[in-house]
Amino acid sequence: MKCKFEKKIGAFLDNELQKEDFAQVKEHLKSCLICQQTLRELNSINIFFENYTDVEVPEYLNQRILSKINSSVSKFKKNIINFAVAASIAFAFFSGLFASNQTFTQNRENTEQIAFGTESFYSYLDWEE
Repeated sequence: MKCKFEKKIGAFLDNELQKEDFAQVKEHLKSCLICQQTLRELNSINIFFENYTDVEVPEYLNQRILSKINSSVSKFKKNIINFAVAASIAFAFFSGLFASNQTFTQNRENTEQIAFGTESFYSYLDWEE
């Protein structure tokens, strides 16, 4: 079962409540076991973080980690670019194959009547100046 005051316990612990809310929560804590447990849990978390200290990492270790990350990222980018180029070439090849197959199979008997739009194939080769 949840308590409606439970959401205010963190603000109470951090002294962020208005005076009347602070007094209300303080009074409520005397009788509510749920909020008392929440207060104990939050207080133990605060104590843990107060005792936590940063560890200095040697500069060479930072550089090694960053260089590994950068090389992994550059390999990934290179692979993506290679894939995009290969996919583009494959798409262009199969599009051309499909288009030429469609064009040249429309009229197999007479190659002079292969139509590109409204003109015949050989009219594109005639250069009239």
